[in-house]
Amino acid sequence: MLATFVERKTRFLYAVLMPNRKAVTLNNALFSALSNLPKTIIKSLTVDRGKEFAKYEDIEKYLETDVYFADPYSSWQRGTNENTNGLLREYFPKKFNFNTTDQDEVNHVLNLLNHRPRKCLGYKTPYEAFINELNKCCT
Repeated sequence: MLATFVERKTRFLYAVLMPNRKAVTLNNALFSALSNLPKTIIKSLTVDRGKEFAKYEDIEKYLETDVYFADPYSSWQRGTNENTNGLLREYFPKKFNFNTTDQDEVNHVLNLLNHRPRKCLGYKTPYEAFINELNKCCT
């Protein structure tokens, strides 16, 4: 399983391989993925209603932010994440066996996607936009 986290404004993507869909596993993956970011940059998280988000209170406490749940069958409420997952499918098609890959390969794909220019960002890359936001936030 692949857990994806997309920063909505810059489209910057984090993704972490997970061995299962347990809430503790997801929280550890999330905390690991976002550990290098200043907590002040994370304003909120919007997630689906999967069982892996059962311990969302721990996420709120650790990141000092609010977690919102999309309505059932309302994927448009998480449009940026759904679109980005579609981009990931170019590399990892549906029913891909994630047991056949490792985090290094996932990181390679993340690097490709985060350095792909996007029209919605004025043809900047998500990486460029994200670094720009970090500089604004933390300087």
